[in-house]
Amino acid sequence: MLKNVNYNLLEETTELSKALYRYDTYIKDAEAAGCLECAELWRNMRRRQEQDLNGFLQHFKKHVDTGLVEFGTK
Repeated sequence: MLKNVNYNLLEETTELSKALYRYDTYIKDAEAAGCLECAELWRNMRRRQEQDLNGFLQHFKKHVDTGLVEFGTK
């Protein structure tokens, strides 16, 4: 079983990944509607969340590299 600290990192990584996928649809919808301002808002949100996702992934890798994540059962 994962420790809460690791589970939380993975859970948020999953949520951010799902959001990034949705933003692509939102951008296309805004462009199709002719609202370039909306499209830019979604692009900005996507960029920020990509940065957040990269931060979570890098931090989780530190947990793995330093032994804070245990694989297998005890």
